[in-house]
Amino acid sequence: EPVASATGTGNLPATEMGTLVHKILEELALPPSGEITAEAAYLDLLARRLFGPGTALNSHDYEGVSRLLNNFQGASVFAEIQSAAAGGRLRREHRFATLIDRTILTGMIDALCLSNEDGPLVIDYKTGVLEAGQSADEIAKQYQYQIKAYALAACREHPGPVRVALVFLDRPGEEYIAEFSEGDIDEFAVDLEDQIGKMAAGAFDPLDRPEPRYCALCSGGPNRMRLCPTGAKLNAFRR
Repeated sequence: EPVASATGTGNLPATEMGTLVHKILEELALPPSGEITAEAAYLDLLARRLFGPGTALNSHDYEGVSRLLNNFQGASVFAEIQSAAAGGRLRREHRFATLIDRTILTGMIDALCLSNEDGPLVIDYKTGVLEAGQSADEIAKQYQYQIKAYALAACREHPGPVRVALVFLDRPGEEYIAEFSEGDIDEFAVDLEDQIGKMAAGAFDPLDRPEPRYCALCSGGPNRMRLCPTGAKLNAFRR
């Protein structure tokens, strides 16, 4: 569904708004001081490049982008990202490939800040709308394997402690930040190997209740019967 702003509804669905903002944070210059700004003409061109020539943004889309960028600049890690960018130590859309037993795990980190003092800082931007009352720590549990994979990849490239930050752009100041030792990351490798083994064996535990992020993906897919054995939960969710 389109993203609602404080004054109305934009043309872009939430997923496309997330893609647009991620691309802005990948491409846009990060000044050593001052605010990040994205002009309407740039946003129009970028949206058409990403979603097709017929894409048209409205004032509420511009407002939504501005709000998410403002929240990004209010994050506690923003100053470190700026400093890394100014010093040539920022890697945006950083691709990685790391071996877990006999499986090559690949991925892309939104931003990787390299520091000689505190070890690497992994940044992951989350643009989804948060439910009322949800804390960053609660939401981070849903991304535990992503966090472990990113920390493992960063530590193998830059041995030592690793910090991981999930920055929730929908809500000002909402972040999850954790630091992991090399011992923690050794355990992550074991956890990831175990999870990969379960996936390879087709072991998927049914959901306790319908979840939009999962039900929308598995509807009609090969794992539907394993995630929702009777289909009753999925039908209830659709209603």
